[in-house]
Amino acid sequence: KWVDGAKPLLKIKSHLESTIYTQDLHVHKFFQHCQLIQSGSKEVPGELIKYLKCLHAMEIQVMIQFLPVILMQLFQVLTNMTHEDDVPFNCTMVLLHIVSKCHEEGLDNYLRSFIKYSFRPEKPSAPQAQLIHETLATTMIAILKQSADFLAINKLLKYSWFFFEIIAKSMATYLLEENKIKLPRGQRFSEAYHHVLHSLLLAIIPHVTIRYAEIPDESRNVNYSLASFLKRCLTLMDRGFVFNLINDYISGFSPKDPKVLAEYKFEFLQTICNHEHYIPLNLPMAFAKPKLQRVQDFFSFAVDRLTSVDSNLEYSLSDEYCKHHFLVGLLLRETSIALQDNYEIRYTAISVIKNLLIKHAFDTRYQHK
Repeated sequence: KWVDGAKPLLKIKSHLESTIYTQDLHVHKFFQHCQLIQSGSKEVPGELIKYLKCLHAMEIQVMIQFLPVILMQLFQVLTNMTHEDDVPFNCTMVLLHIVSKCHEEGLDNYLRSFIKYSFRPEKPSAPQAQLIHETLATTMIAILKQSADFLAINKLLKYSWFFFEIIAKSMATYLLEENKIKLPRGQRFSEAYHHVLHSLLLAIIPHVTIRYAEIPDESRNVNYSLASFLKRCLTLMDRGFVFNLINDYISGFSPKDPKVLAEYKFEFLQTICNHEHYIPLNLPMAFAKPKLQRVQDFFSFAVDRLTSVDSNLEYSLSDEYCKHHFLVGLLLRETSIALQDNYEIRYTAISVIKNLLIKHAFDTRYQHK
């Protein structure tokens, strides 16, 4: 029998607190579909793309609560899940949406923690599948080259640090897990990947040098993010190739550029020159040769210099000097051009050299040499 004619005595309200199950329908359906694909179910064309697009509607609190799981699943989709051409593009667009939302909420520290502690690239199950750094760089090019969605382009430029950090960590993990870290630098990555990185750099340049007034924050951010990424590449890749990328990027600037672009250029150079092995990077040594051959080549080089070349030319900013001492030659050459400009640009250029000298003056590795 009901008490008091079924009069309610109390109310109970439940709230799900779980890091495993989500009440967000979009996230639930996405994970459910991924699970079906992983279990070997036949994939319906276009179905995965539909669920990826639905993730744009997930609530921010759900996104943050399940952030590492969602991001890792998206990176798995990026390389393993499907052979459909549009999936990597749509997957990267979801990643871009999540990254931008985290920044808007002031939670970008969660993204940095994810990269540092949670992100671990998985080896693709398919033999011919691309790795995360290859696929992500390719889809970044596709986003930057599309002319319709400027909002997505601007977001990618503004938050490019996240994607470059993911690419760099994926590259480093690949070298370690595939035991390619011991190979000569020129053999560590394929020519196809070199071409992708070069294309990515060329896709970024016009957004910095042409659209800088339209998107000041975005252009400055991608300028710094690209410099930081290339600095990391000097540790991982063929340095001659990376030097070519740096040279191509700097070539996109002009002596007649406005002040803001001059600042971008020297910020870029300062970031690159802050590499921990800046001095060895400027030494013209053929490391691929045996030690004895290097010594013999050095002596023959020195004899030729002493007998046939004026010693003063060794310290002039010639093409030969810039070729053998690339980074410092590039910095000094750009500084010499800046010295012909107005006070602010001169000050910016000289400050970079001053800071570099101070940095190495206090570097304990060189204090007693």
